[in-house]
Amino acid sequence: MSLARIVAAAYVVLVAWPLFAQEWGRYENLDDRFAVSAPGQPAIEKIKWKSEYDSMFPATVYRWQQGPNRYTASVVDYSESEAIYTANHHSEDFQAPMYWQIDILGSIQYAATQYRQKPGVKVTFDASITSTLLQDTSCSLPIQINRGPMSVFICTRTGSTFSTRRSSRACRRR
Repeated sequence: MSLARIVAAAYVVLVAWPLFAQEWGRYENLDDRFAVSAPGQPAIEKIKWKSEYDSMFPATVYRWQQGPNRYTASVVDYSESEAIYTANHHSEDFQAPMYWQIDILGSIQYAATQYRQKPGVKVTFDASITSTLLQDTSCSLPIQINRGPMSVFICTRTGSTFSTRRSSRACRRR
């Protein structure tokens, strides 16, 4: 075997080595009822999500880091929405009993609008159907929000490269 072939084989192995080290697996969260393909276990942060009508809902942000790439999934819990909305003091225009339901029904589009208004995001595709999928030209994954049991699922990625692994629910290549 010639030296050139040995060097070429070594080069291929060294270049492809990071692909073998990615260690993606299925992450399932039974409490928040979602599953996603991700690089290992996430860092978890509890936050408050401000709704369109200024109600503050409990939410959880799941963050994964893999080299220069960061992945984020946010889950908002709307299960106590009536009590949370009623506890807030809204202006007279929004006192009607049905506004807590409107807050839930509009949550999908409100979250998509929040994403559209992020600095540096240029949406190149927007299919406003039962599930909302936005596609942009920044270095990130699209947001896809599924109408599920009282939750909004947002998945984003920053970095310059993208793994071909995809989640079963929400992360797709932007």
